[in-house]
Amino acid sequence: MARFRPRRLQLHLVDVPFKTTFKHAAHERRSSRNVLAGFEDDQGRWGWGEGLPRDYVTGETAEEVFSAVAKLPATVDFPACDTPEAFAEALTALAGHLLPQHPSGRCAVELALLDLAGQVFETPAWRIIASLGERTGVAVREAPQTVIHSGVIGEGTLWQVTKRALKMRMYGLREIKVKVGSGLDEDISRLRRLRLVLGRGTDLRVDANGAWIFEEAVAAIGALSTFGISSVEQPLAKGDESRLATLREASPVPIALDESLVSLADAKRAVTEGWCDLFNIRLSKCGGVVSALRLLAEARRGGLGAWLGCMVGESPLLSAAGRAFAGIVEGLRHVEGAFDRHLFREHLALPPVGFGRGGAGTPLDGPGLGPEMQPGLLMRWTTQWDTFNLRP
Repeated sequence: MARFRPRRLQLHLVDVPFKTTFKHAAHERRSSRNVLAGFEDDQGRWGWGEGLPRDYVTGETAEEVFSAVAKLPATVDFPACDTPEAFAEALTALAGHLLPQHPSGRCAVELALLDLAGQVFETPAWRIIASLGERTGVAVREAPQTVIHSGVIGEGTLWQVTKRALKMRMYGLREIKVKVGSGLDEDISRLRRLRLVLGRGTDLRVDANGAWIFEEAVAAIGALSTFGISSVEQPLAKGDESRLATLREASPVPIALDESLVSLADAKRAVTEGWCDLFNIRLSKCGGVVSALRLLAEARRGGLGAWLGCMVGESPLLSAAGRAFAGIVEGLRHVEGAFDRHLFREHLALPPVGFGRGGAGTPLDGPGLGPEMQPGLLMRWTTQWDTFNLRP
């Protein structure tokens, strides 16, 4: 009989280079500093998970997350289970108290456990996520469907933005997020050009990454709304939520939260105080699959929409987790992610996930998350690592 029982934890802090620079109003990035967690069982099977700490989003650094996860083997009894259903029940309970101050660390640990459980029970991740969804009150499908991924256009010159838009149009992408906030005149020029290149049939939404103060946000949203945008994401900075409800009332387009939405407490306050119309839920930012499902359930209770976002720098591990989540969970407005083919020349795990023409992402059959870790590349990009035995 198959039995899930992890015995060892291996941690890696990695710095993975990008093909090119990605820039938005809050940060410019040429590589991604990620925390990877791997669990091994007595049969030599490995499950791997990933978290992307971002101090300007969750207030945690990669080094802090590494240290926090490294303490778990001495303090946490990880579950031993005989069925996928028992594992889902145990993971739901564990996620409720694991690393409350370090959501990206919780994500890495949770995904590694989920990946290992999928291999032990020879089942794809989406089946376990469906079971988790039922336990958190989120509607799930009987089987995963193909998801449609959005494109993302970062900041750049008008010519750079035009080239990116032309590539996305040729590839058939019909939903595109545009980074704004560097200056209203520049933003207007970019949106005007994008509408010209992409046409009125493309869903454009903008993301300010908290770049505006209230008065700037009112002016910018009014000006950019003339280009038919479907939403404005994170118009005010994290920590400046007190005027979001007023901004929402004045805005001609829906307001979405990202950096201001990390925990379940954030979600409850956003619903209660009327901060927004939409949640951008990201697995690493929000603490993994269980926490993401709980935030989605809160959005549903509050009558809000939601989409699945991603962190810049996700490897195929998080891309695969996002694909499994988005394919089985009902009612997501947009799906971001699966950019690993575009960001990286080489991949920590294979195969890369990616998406096809029109942004189509087909379900992954696993077992577990699907992609397999590449030890050579893992060690090449590792800057710190350690191995721990778990408590019996």
